[in-house]
Amino acid sequence: MAVIVISWLIIFFVLFTSGDFFISTYNLICKRKEVYSIPDTTLLGLFFTIIPLSVSSFFIPSNHYILFVFIILCTGYWIWKRERIILLLQKIKGLLYTLTFYQKVLLAFLFLSFILIAVWAPNGFDAMSYHYANIRWNEEYPVTPGIANLEDRFGFNSNLFLLDAIFTFRLFLGYPVYTVQSLIAIIIFSWILLEVFRSKFELKRVILFIISVVYFYYEHRGISDTSTDIIPGLITFYLVAKIILYPESFRQNYLLYIFVPIALAGFKLSAAPVALLSIFLAIAVIRQKEYKPLIFTTSLLFLYFVLWMTRTVIISGYLIYPLHEINLFAFDWQVPVETAAKQRFLIGYYANEYMAEAFRNGIAVRNKYYIILSFIYLLTASSLVVSLYATFKSKNTIYKYVLATLILCLCYWFFFAHDFRFGSGYVFATIFMGVACILGKKKYSFPRLSILGISLLMAWMAAFSFRSASYYNECLKDQLHMTEKSGRITRILLHPYSAKDKMAALKENEAADEYFSIKQYKLNNSVSIGISAYPSGWYGDSIPCIANKEGTPDFWTIPDIRWIEARGNSIKDGFRTKGGSINNGN
Repeated sequence: MAVIVISWLIIFFVLFTSGDFFISTYNLICKRKEVYSIPDTTLLGLFFTIIPLSVSSFFIPSNHYILFVFIILCTGYWIWKRERIILLLQKIKGLLYTLTFYQKVLLAFLFLSFILIAVWAPNGFDAMSYHYANIRWNEEYPVTPGIANLEDRFGFNSNLFLLDAIFTFRLFLGYPVYTVQSLIAIIIFSWILLEVFRSKFELKRVILFIISVVYFYYEHRGISDTSTDIIPGLITFYLVAKIILYPESFRQNYLLYIFVPIALAGFKLSAAPVALLSIFLAIAVIRQKEYKPLIFTTSLLFLYFVLWMTRTVIISGYLIYPLHEINLFAFDWQVPVETAAKQRFLIGYYANEYMAEAFRNGIAVRNKYYIILSFIYLLTASSLVVSLYATFKSKNTIYKYVLATLILCLCYWFFFAHDFRFGSGYVFATIFMGVACILGKKKYSFPRLSILGISLLMAWMAAFSFRSASYYNECLKDQLHMTEKSGRITRILLHPYSAKDKMAALKENEAADEYFSIKQYKLNNSVSIGISAYPSGWYGDSIPCIANKEGTPDFWTIPDIRWIEARGNSIKDGFRTKGGSINNGN
């Protein structure tokens, strides 16, 4: 637990400082006076940090050395801006002073819930299949030509994994932690709870908090680990909620609402429809002839995506993977077209079949998860109808922009890959918009009932999180053979359940009936690749490594070691399919 908190503090320091620098530079160049909250500043820093990090990744690994540089630069920035940091600290102190003891207790319970969730991140299929390995590649090597030939999903090139790489703290801990997502989640959830307090338990904000608790229930596993769906979903949910609560902010905070929605696509390509919100605002800015903010923002976005696409080309041979139709290059390291086409099919197939299978087998009518999910879908559809009616009846142009964006996001999600985790942010944002349309501008407040409801929800969150963390204790005892209770408690208070623990559990106990090992395979005299014998193809953060194609289901992994050869005598030289052919997929 201590490691989680310390990592949050360091990550927050870097991201918030980067965001503050970004905002200050923007205001100075564009002669603006845009003011941003702590969550806004942190989110802007999240995406701005990617730009220098992408540049350095072409030459050196993204690891603790880069983190040291960021910390030094951030410290220097606050020494230069020491009056501003004093003012910020005074504001935070003033905010805490305005909170009642009861409100501080609720806030403490919220933090405790997220710490407990972050402590225990159970095995996730995508995380163990390629997330951890992708992050470690970024830690150990500069961007490497053709590594998507080893694991084609590396070709997705999520900026989240590049950011995670500098914040694993592997050098200091001996194992990696992945806490960027849980930090962003606790910041957004804290903002929602503080909104409830500031409004004196206004009904609209209380319902927003209730929706966020349901969000927590469905996405807690992704929040605790490396899921690339969490940050795009959470940020979309946050932006929509903020626009609904503060419509005027949409026309005041150009940097936030133009830069962030578009930049989300670099974290998860399926988040691209959210960019429609930015396009609406950009058109409004052009009409007002305020060109400087737009030129500044679009220039930074252009650089952001040029760097992202260049990395993707080096990794996979494609401008955007797995969109093999955009085939502009003929590099020898290019992933076979057949592999890209199969991966594109599998993304939609698995996401759509996952839900359909539950209903076909009758699981959905017996399982609590699916029963509540069905109710959520019903609420979403109802909210959409209510929002359409209310929005087009009113003259609120901003609501129309938000609704059009949500409809596009929901349609893209539903028709292409409607696994709930891909669209949870859109779903919950739509439900809240429906609530806002029903309640209208009039403010309703039921303090006593709201206090009781929020207290019960916070108690449930804490109990749920504690139960989740208790699995860590069971794992330490049964799978990692820590027999002393005091030793297990100390371990939990200090350290999270790490990728290193997961690999140890697989080798020692969890996979006792399924033989697990990683054997070395020589591609040439200088380059060897590990092959995982585990049936699911998992290999955690062991690199360079590949799943055993002969023992793994076809839809779990595509590349085959028999296709692959080294491009040189060093791992940094990269990998390609044999013969350098892009059609050598058999």
